[in-house]
Amino acid sequence: MKKTLLLSAIAIAASFAALASEPADLLPVSSALRSRAMDAECALAPTLAKLYRQHCIEAAAVSNVSAQTYNGAAITPTPGVVLDGVTLTAGTDFAFSYTNNVNAGNATLTITAAKAGYFGSKSLTFLVLPADIAAAAFAPIAASTNHTPNVATLSLGGATLSNGVDYVLSYSYAGATNVIAHGIGNYTGTASTNFVINAAQ
Repeated sequence: MKKTLLLSAIAIAASFAALASEPADLLPVSSALRSRAMDAECALAPTLAKLYRQHCIEAAAVSNVSAQTYNGAAITPTPGVVLDGVTLTAGTDFAFSYTNNVNAGNATLTITAAKAGYFGSKSLTFLVLPADIAAAAFAPIAASTNHTPNVATLSLGGATLSNGVDYVLSYSYAGATNVIAHGIGNYTGTASTNFVINAAQ
């Protein structure tokens, strides 16, 4: 019984290997089916994958992706990928893709096989940290009798930040009078500037 099961597993794995290794444009099957065959071979018979010269991306060692900082654009780290002792080449052996990689929070990087002899995919998460607004610039605040002047926007590194979306305001009247912006969402930290309150007439 065990021998029969082993022979069946070998036959299945061999079929998967043959399907996975055929050029995609010669296969009378969908890419989704081919992908499932590749994943199945990797899951059912990782040792046979080597026998049939197939390499499962899921087994690759991927360099650590350090925390990134929000900058308003898509963040696309490109870690090193090593499989079976060979350093793979992005764009040739595999392709990078990303999800949720703009805003602060957890982003996902996926490595997907892109060359004959490689199959499957591997995903990992990396952190996008909110940017510090300590260096944000305030527009001049005109002197007035207003104790809580509104600051509609701030400038930071060429970007325009909006009140209520990127920061909220508070005020301090201990000694000098200050308006303080507290980062929210994709921003963190504080920035402040002073303003003048005129005496009521």
